[in-house]
Amino acid sequence: MSTESTIIIRARKALAEGTEIDVHVPDNIENVSFSFADGTTCSSIAEWFSDSRERGLEDIKLSVPEKEIERHPFGAAYEHTDIVCLWKDDKVSRFVRNENWKDGKGTIAFKDTKVKDEKPLEVVEAYVRENTTELVDPLDVQKKIASLQEKRDTLLTELDTQIKVSNATTFIEI
Repeated sequence: MSTESTIIIRARKALAEGTEIDVHVPDNIENVSFSFADGTTCSSIAEWFSDSRERGLEDIKLSVPEKEIERHPFGAAYEHTDIVCLWKDDKVSRFVRNENWKDGKGTIAFKDTKVKDEKPLEVVEAYVRENTTELVDPLDVQKKIASLQEKRDTLLTELDTQIKVSNATTFIEI
């Protein structure tokens, strides 16, 4: 599993639970850093997540270019993936990965870039598509609710009539 996938899975869990992120970095990676567009740099995943949460991180996604999906349809070895952040102010940012390897050791730097896609709303549309559910109603509950409401209204009308008759009737015992 890629570093990005691990970060995203753990970040989504931490966001849902309101906890801090817990990510183990493989031994062959010496450093993971994140740079925000405003120049702020975080030297660890935990620091980046905490800073992102304070900035209003709402959700996080993995972005894989279509070429990568065509080349590796089952996701086994995506080489170019980005971390896409969806913020509470409806903004989207993409952290692009940059690696440096020397003697089997590596550093990974993620840099925040503004989304400059040909289709800038593609990420948002994908998010909405993934998180939209359609309610299947095999029992046709809406019709049953309307039918029961009609029966209820009829019952209340009949009871009201009976109460009025009962209250208007006077019995005189001799």
